[in-house]
Amino acid sequence: MLKNSLEKGNDHWNPFQNGSTIGMKGSERGIIIRDEEHDLGARITLEKIDTGAPYRITSSICGWMIHTSFFSDEVRAISAYDVMKLELNNMLLEKDEINLAQKISKFIQEF
Repeated sequence: MLKNSLEKGNDHWNPFQNGSTIGMKGSERGIIIRDEEHDLGARITLEKIDTGAPYRITSSICGWMIHTSFFSDEVRAISAYDVMKLELNNMLLEKDEINLAQKISKFIQEF
């Protein structure tokens, strides 16, 4: 069930700058492993770093928030990346603007 949900949530995601950022330094000063943008104004980036928590996910919704999450291993980071993409997708596709503001506020608090 989760896999089907994740696949449906990928419909609006595309490689950021056609994938040209993979292997480059990201905002957390790590090497970008995955980097995608949503056609309605979000971006999510996974980086690997040599110090501290080695995996970091930076997610943003244009005009609303930027947040970085930290992970100790790659498996957890990739799993969280996929779930975060789905959650971002669900929020951006919300049609009721009042509900959208409430959902985004709750999402930011839970992130």
